[in-house]
Amino acid sequence: MWQCASCEYINDDWDESCLRCGVDKVTSEAERVLAEQQAAAQAAEDAPVEATQVHELSELEKRILDSPPRAEESAEPKSNPADAQPRARVPRSSGRLQAELHTSADAMLAAELARSRVQEGAQTRPGRSNELAAILIIAVCLLGILAVSYIAWSRGLISLPAPRTANQLDFTSLGFEATPAYPQNEALQGLLASNVRAVRPLKPHAQLLFDCEAAFSRIQTNLAAPGIDQAGIVHQLDVTADLASLLLEDYTRFEEQTVIHNRRIDQESVTVLREQYAARARQLMVILQAAYLMVEDTGHPAFLYTDNIPGVLGKYGRIDASTYPAQWQATREQRHQMELDEQYSDLINELNAWYSTLATLHGQVEAMIRDSGDVGSNRGRLNPAAVKLVVLLDDYAYKIEALNTDFESYVEALPDTRSNTVHDLVEQFRALAQEDHLYCFGSIYQRYAEDRYAELDQYDNLNGHYEYAVLWWPKAKYDYEGVFTKYEERWKELWKGQ
Repeated sequence: MWQCASCEYINDDWDESCLRCGVDKVTSEAERVLAEQQAAAQAAEDAPVEATQVHELSELEKRILDSPPRAEESAEPKSNPADAQPRARVPRSSGRLQAELHTSADAMLAAELARSRVQEGAQTRPGRSNELAAILIIAVCLLGILAVSYIAWSRGLISLPAPRTANQLDFTSLGFEATPAYPQNEALQGLLASNVRAVRPLKPHAQLLFDCEAAFSRIQTNLAAPGIDQAGIVHQLDVTADLASLLLEDYTRFEEQTVIHNRRIDQESVTVLREQYAARARQLMVILQAAYLMVEDTGHPAFLYTDNIPGVLGKYGRIDASTYPAQWQATREQRHQMELDEQYSDLINELNAWYSTLATLHGQVEAMIRDSGDVGSNRGRLNPAAVKLVVLLDDYAYKIEALNTDFESYVEALPDTRSNTVHDLVEQFRALAQEDHLYCFGSIYQRYAEDRYAELDQYDNLNGHYEYAVLWWPKAKYDYEGVFTKYEERWKELWKGQ
C-alpha cells in the first residue's frame, strides 16, 4: 500500500499512479518528502513578498546574514583579468531571506505531516483486517441460520406462508370472518393444477371463479340462517356487491384481453371458463333474489347488478343472459305481492277462515264415509250402508250450496286488491266446493243406478243440485251432464222391463 503525496489517497502496491488524482507513485518516503519540499519551495518563490511580512531579525538570522556567501551564490560571470577588481560583499535583502526561511519551515512541516500520515495508514490496516473478519463471521452465522431453517422446514417443524395466487380473493378484506370452504369443482381445479403453457393465461380467471363460487355458497348459507337480522342481510349484500363488481370486471378482461389478444390459449379451456362465468352469474342472481325478498330497504346498490349482469355477459354474445331480466321481474312481482299480503292481512285471514270451514266439513264427511261400512245392493235393493251414504251425501251437497252462496256474496263485496293471495284463496274455496258438490252428485247417482225401485227422496233432489251447479259453476255443466247420462243409461240397462 502507498499513499499519494498529492491527494493522500491510499493506493495498492501494484498501482503505478494514484487512482484518484493520477500523480505518479512515490517509491520511498525520502523521495516523497523531497518532492514535497521542492513543491513548497517553488510555491514560495512564485508568491510575491509583501511588505507586511517583514519583521525584526533574530540573532540567528543576523549571524546568517553576516556569514560569507556560498560558492554558488558568489559565482559571477567571467571577465577580462585586467578588469578584475576587488568587490565588496553584498548582503542579501531581508525580504529574500524571509522567503527562504518560510520555505524551509513549510518543507519541514510537510515532511512531518507525511510521516504522521504514513503512521496512521499503518495503524489502520489492522483495523480493516478486523472488519473483514467480522463480515466473514456474520456471513457464516447467516449461512448456519439458513441451513437450520431449511432442515426444520424439510422436517415439517416450520411452514412457509403459501404464495398468493394471481387474482386470488382476500376474503378478510371483503368482510368474511374466515376463508369459506371451497366446493368440489373438477373443471376449475383441473385448470388450476394444469402446467400446460396454453392454459397458463387462464389460471387467474379460474382462480377468481373458484373463489367466487366459495364466497357465493357462504353468502347463500348466511342468508338462509334462522334469525338473521336486517343488519346481517345488508352486510351480505355489501359483500355480494363487491364480488359482483370483481366478477364482471374479470369477465370483461377475460374476453377483451385474454381471448382476443392471446391466440395461443387453449380454446376448450376458454369454453369451460365461459360456462363457469354463467354458473357464477346464476349464483349471483339467486342471492340477489333471496335478499330482495328479505330486506326491508330495497334500494341497496347491490340490486343494480341485476341489470349489469345481463348487460356485461350478453355484450360479447358468448353467454346466454336473456332469461335474467324475466327472472328479476318475477322476483319484483313476488316482492310486490308480499307487500300486498301485509297490507290486506285481515282480509286474507277472513278468506282463510272461509276455506277452513269448508275444509273442516269436507274432513268430517270423509270420516263418516269411511265409517259407514260396505256399501252395495242385493237384487236391486240398497243395503243400509248404501242408504245411509245417499242421505249423507245429499245433506252435504245442500250444505255446500248454502256455504257457497254466502261466500260468493262475501266475495262480491270485496275491493280489487290485486293480491295473488286473495285471488288464490277465493279460487281455492270455489274449487273445493265445486269438487265436493260434483262428488256428492255422482255418488248419489251411482247408488240410484243400483236401486231397482229408486224410492229414496234424495233421488228427486238430483235435479236441483244440477241446476245449482249450472248456475254457479257453468264451466262444470258438461261434467254434471255426463254423470246424469252415464247412470241413467245404466239404470235402464239393469232394471227397465223387469
